Amino acid sequence: MKGQGRVSLSIGWITLFLMGTDLFVVSPLLPFISQAYKISSAMAGWMVTVFAITYAFSAPFFGWLSDKKGRRSLITLGLLLFAASNILTACAPSFLWLIVSRILAGFSVASIT
Repeated sequence: MKGQGRVSLSIGWITLFLMGTDLFVVSPLLPFISQAYKISSAMAGWMVTVFAITYAFSAPFFGWLSDKKGRRSLITLGLLLFAASNILTACAPSFLWLIVSRILAGFSVASIT
């Protein structure tokens, strides 16, 4: 059981590390994103803002829901949504879809943490 606990802890740590770096991966790309979508840098900054606000406001709800429905299912759903939201971020045809993808990413990270 001791080895199983360390493996679980390691997987949990890696997962949370990747979730935490999501915001820091997007932030340095904002100048390039603003050029690609022909928007101002301030408008591109909304990608970070909507992610953070969605995460902050939905995390308490997902914490409550995980107590009621089980953590494993919410973490699994969150990981799937995280993958889908990052694929949508990479393939977003417009800035609106980019914002939607960042909102979904905020929800996914909140459900995981």
